[in-house]
Amino acid sequence: MVMRLLACAVIWLSLAGCASVETQARFEFSSQYSSFPLVWPSVDVPRYQYLGDIIGEQNFHHEYVQQSTMARFWQWLIGEADKLPKQLARPQGLAVDGEGRLYVSDVGSAAVLMFDTKTNQFAYWGTENGRAFQSPVGLAIKDNSLLVADSEAACIWELDRLSGKLLKRHEFNSIAQPVGLAWAANRRQWFISDAQNHSIHMLDENLAYAGLLANVPELNRPTFLAYRDGQLLIADTLAAKVYRLSLDSGELLSLGQRGDRVGNLNRPKGVAFDGAGRIYVVESYFDHLLIFNQQGEFLLPIGGSGAEPGNFMLPSGVVVDGQNRVYVSDMLNGRVTVFQYLGTE
Repeated sequence: MVMRLLACAVIWLSLAGCASVETQARFEFSSQYSSFPLVWPSVDVPRYQYLGDIIGEQNFHHEYVQQSTMARFWQWLIGEADKLPKQLARPQGLAVDGEGRLYVSDVGSAAVLMFDTKTNQFAYWGTENGRAFQSPVGLAIKDNSLLVADSEAACIWELDRLSGKLLKRHEFNSIAQPVGLAWAANRRQWFISDAQNHSIHMLDENLAYAGLLANVPELNRPTFLAYRDGQLLIADTLAAKVYRLSLDSGELLSLGQRGDRVGNLNRPKGVAFDGAGRIYVVESYFDHLLIFNQQGEFLLPIGGSGAEPGNFMLPSGVVVDGQNRVYVSDMLNGRVTVFQYLGTE
């Protein structure tokens, strides 16, 4: 170590005053179809277009600017220059805010990754600073908090969504394996799926336990949840069903059916609404994203098995932002694939 420091000092003195460069980040998708669009459906009127993939810190490409030699030397001395970029391993849960940030839970690296596509900031929140993630899955946002459902640690981690600082660890005697999370802002309620106990639990806005959700059928390892305008989506994964429950009327709609055709359900996982009320379901067994209308009628599949752009290998989560961009976590390909809805209604 002493020899390295001495060598560093000699090199730095010899280079003092010379110009050098550092880099500034600029967000780009890691894979794009720039020469021709990849769209669904490929005939008739296209409704969805593939935008690209998000894989990690590599999405923030670098532009060179002038920098002093001292700054470059210091980066090398502390090991920053040789540090490998952080990337997704086995992404699962997704959440977006209204300010250009995407949050991804990664069970492969026991971490949460944050991609800020407007300010070109990247953050990797792993098992440090009080965080002890084991299997982070579901994500949801309320105000300045990001909640993370940890299915192995049997708890809910509450983080500051801007800094990743641990605010609190929440544990509940009645919840054995939390997986999915949904925040119902107009009802001031949280919903949590418990895969081990085959149930959906409710919390109040302060994350105090409020009981079991009624008006749901017998579930078999429910996983992901989504909420919009009084409607709760429930992925009942091992029962091969997705339910849309009206929390006001108790009306229950079952989407799709078990089968071996595209559009059927076998292992539904991620669920989401878009701004027009369309319903998105990740069918992990057949590696598709399935799209239904508000009445639960099947409209369109996206994907298929593979590593090519627009395909999936064991997809998991889905979320839609305010610009109708659809994000799908593609676990075995280690990426989040992004699509743009092209319609206007």
